[in-house]
Amino acid sequence: EAKEIDNIIDVSNKILADFPDNIRTLYARAIAYEKKGNILNMSKDFEKMIELDPYDSIALNAYGYSLSINNEQLDKAETLIKRAMDIDPGNPAIIDSLAWILYLNGSYETAYEYSSLAYSKDQDPEIVEHYYKILLKMNRVNKAEAILKESLMNNPNNKQLLELLNSNQNVSAIKM
Repeated sequence: EAKEIDNIIDVSNKILADFPDNIRTLYARAIAYEKKGNILNMSKDFEKMIELDPYDSIALNAYGYSLSINNEQLDKAETLIKRAMDIDPGNPAIIDSLAWILYLNGSYETAYEYSSLAYSKDQDPEIVEHYYKILLKMNRVNKAEAILKESLMNNPNNKQLLELLNSNQNVSAIKM
């Protein structure tokens, strides 16, 4: 996987040498940098994308979410995600990102409201994971378990959900 990420960066660099404003290539390279933990270069690519199109809700959301999952500049991450939400208010991925940043900032009740809304629109495994964790934080264990089980029925081989199931079994064992 690390080699693939390096290849994405190398190919992106070649494309961007000839087409420096290619949004898709900037996005691919930003995500590759994020996966390598190179937040500085990731930020540069997202900043350029937003400079090229200040209304690019995908770039705004991805930038904010990437900062949040790396626990970097959470205030900036929230501002970026809220800008994305203003542009595309019904997008479940953006709603989920806002829920997650609110969760990280300790606003659990508001995070729950947004996460519940995102989940009602889309049961993508990442949205399920966030909703599940927020529900657990709010001590709504039965609802969290039901949502996880339902999602696993629809995505039985999803690694992310299987890891949640294993952690859930560990949580349940501790409670006994």
